[in-house]
Amino acid sequence: MTRFPTAGHLVSWAGLCPSARQSGPRTRAAKKARATPGCADPSDRPPSAPPAPPPSSASATPGSPAAAAKAQVAVARSILVIIWHLLADPAARYTDLGYGYYQARTDTDRKLRNHIRQIQALGFAVTLTRAA
Repeated sequence: MTRFPTAGHLVSWAGLCPSARQSGPRTRAAKKARATPGCADPSDRPPSAPPAPPPSSASATPGSPAAAAKAQVAVARSILVIIWHLLADPAARYTDLGYGYYQARTDTDRKLRNHIRQIQALGFAVTLTRAA
């Protein structure tokens, strides 16, 4: 793990970093990942980005094929970051977030209670009325 001190180093080496090349209103495509200079051994080269989905599967998803390819690279990047964390810390284990994790995060009443607690912690009294 000394070769990749952070997850960002590994993601950059694999060519999965998001990048934007822009000068004024002009936007150019990001550069393609290239093999690491001086790598005689093919195993030292970064893996290529995952291939774009075939047109048949891309047409079934909403949006453009380019958006599907971007999503695929984003998922590959996320998986690579998870892999780095699991390799960097031998004691790290996967923990399931559990049933209803995302529902609890978007629950309006829960957000309201949390915001009220935060305002009260700052020393303010809170009185709320529902907007009509």
